[in-house]
Amino acid sequence: VKLHEANDPEAPVALTKVLAETKAPLLAAHVRYHLARLFLDSDDPELAIKTLNEYLEHDINRSPLDAEAAFFYAQALADIPMPEEALPRFRAFLQWFPEASERFRSAAHQRIGEIERQQESRLHDLANGMLKTKRDLQKKRTGKPTQLDQEKYLTELQKLIEEFEEKESQS
Repeated sequence: VKLHEANDPEAPVALTKVLAETKAPLLAAHVRYHLARLFLDSDDPELAIKTLNEYLEHDINRSPLDAEAAFFYAQALADIPMPEEALPRFRAFLQWFPEASERFRSAAHQRIGEIERQQESRLHDLANGMLKTKRDLQKKRTGKPTQLDQEKYLTELQKLIEEFEEKESQS
């Protein structure tokens, strides 16, 4: 955990070793939680979700970190972005963990509001798609699906620009 807090690049390896070697359920829960946080802090929500899925499968009700794990699961979904999946999970977090830290509850309410406002905007959908493609490119996923996504987003962006220019000229 100290390696993670110090932004040491060896932190994921060290946490994974501890997880592989431990037989203590509470320690495994804490390691999975911190590993997921590390992935979120490293802008890798996909790996955070995989790790939190393992937490939810193996560690739920074994650690006082359940509320935070639920919050960060929703956060990771929102960061991918998968707003349709994130929204009900933020709401479930608020319902299931009424005693959670006010910091997390407040952030969940804020994210719910952001997601609801963004769902009605083509520009936000486009930005979310472009963010996912950027993450794919950073992970060296440069195949045909990523290229097709890039072309689709550029075409959509050009349409939005043309619509905006048309509205501007009519004003």
